[in-house]
Amino acid sequence: MRYQKFLLAFVILPFVGVIHGQTLNPTELQQWLKDREQGTRHFLLVDVRTPAEYRAGFIPGTDTLLPLQDFQMGNVVVPVNPQKDTVVVYCRTGHRAGIVQNLLKKQGFRFVFNGLGIVQWKDAGYSLTTEKPPSVPPIFYTLRGMGAVGLLAKTRTPETWQAGKNMTYITVTPDGQTVLATSSAENKVYVFSTKDGTLLRTISVGKSPKGVKVSPNGKVALVAEEGDGTLGVIDLQTWKGVRTIPVGSQPHNIVFTPDGSRAFVTIQGDNAVVEVDLQGFKVERRLEIQGSPHNLDLTPDGRYLLTANRQRNDVAVVDVAKWKIIQRIPVSPGHHGIDVTPDGRYALVTGIGADTLNLIDLKALKRVKTVVVGKGPHGVRASPDGTRAYVAVAFTNEIVEVEIPSLRILRRYPTAEIPFWIAVPGNP
Repeated sequence: MRYQKFLLAFVILPFVGVIHGQTLNPTELQQWLKDREQGTRHFLLVDVRTPAEYRAGFIPGTDTLLPLQDFQMGNVVVPVNPQKDTVVVYCRTGHRAGIVQNLLKKQGFRFVFNGLGIVQWKDAGYSLTTEKPPSVPPIFYTLRGMGAVGLLAKTRTPETWQAGKNMTYITVTPDGQTVLATSSAENKVYVFSTKDGTLLRTISVGKSPKGVKVSPNGKVALVAEEGDGTLGVIDLQTWKGVRTIPVGSQPHNIVFTPDGSRAFVTIQGDNAVVEVDLQGFKVERRLEIQGSPHNLDLTPDGRYLLTANRQRNDVAVVDVAKWKIIQRIPVSPGHHGIDVTPDGRYALVTGIGADTLNLIDLKALKRVKTVVVGKGPHGVRASPDGTRAYVAVAFTNEIVEVEIPSLRILRRYPTAEIPFWIAVPGNP
């Protein structure tokens, strides 16, 4: 973690009458942590000791380790809003925390609190922990505003890989070694190595490609060629397009069945979803959806297909076996991203017109919560363990980390221009 830049940001509730140099005693810090769990207070808790001290035990709820030495050497960037965001720092006794507090004050931070140290924390009867908070999985995303692909990973400085114009959708192969992203302006798929961001190749596809997905066995990629009304098939052994399948007017996105033998595609221009047989390479079934079905996902057991419909502002739940809509669930307005959590318990739906993230309970088949995440949320993916959601907020240029199912905003990670779609290994 030494000599590494951390890009961390929080949405913070305003604090009235806070002054520079304020200190929190252990009882106050403990109450702040409880408030944060309940979503009524938001702040970043930073340990500024050494990595060895941190490994021996730290205050439960600590968000990250940023050693004092790294601050002094200029190796730490904390790009939270200095006028609005709150940071609490602590060390062993409060001395090093005070130094960091003053350094941040000189950088223009208004709300920096000295949380003293673990000595005072233990003297007050509180315990330490060695259990680390859930780590951020590698998050790959398209940057529509600058023609690039971005990577946010816990063990690497955030990276940007130059690609083509108007990068839209992105996916990652099952082995986690490669990402594929579509350039809707260039009619190409860009292929990168996840190891170092090397551009491995570009593949020419049909007009205005949007969604791209890789089969569960990693052998085939499908591309929704919106301008041609076709589904492009790419052989991932040869990395060449091998055929196209006519599917209807304006296909937009794709999801594979768990066994990879079939795929479902939203057909915006026909107000429909189609099921494609990937053995015979033909449309097997078509179902009218209404409302311009946009993005879609499938429950892990293959039972329910969910389409987010931008003209109706709802999610249609399709019983796949019966091939009919069994429920329509209202969601926030705007066109939508959608993701079913890998455990199958929830669906996450962004509403770009209302700046919100919606949570759907898939057992009850109803929306149970919403939260405002920022201006222009679109892409959304859950972590593989289903405890976190990552939302691409296009107009504020950030990835927002949200706790599931509370929808408590945990962190904001700044990005380059217009993050659009997200892929996470284990939930591509």
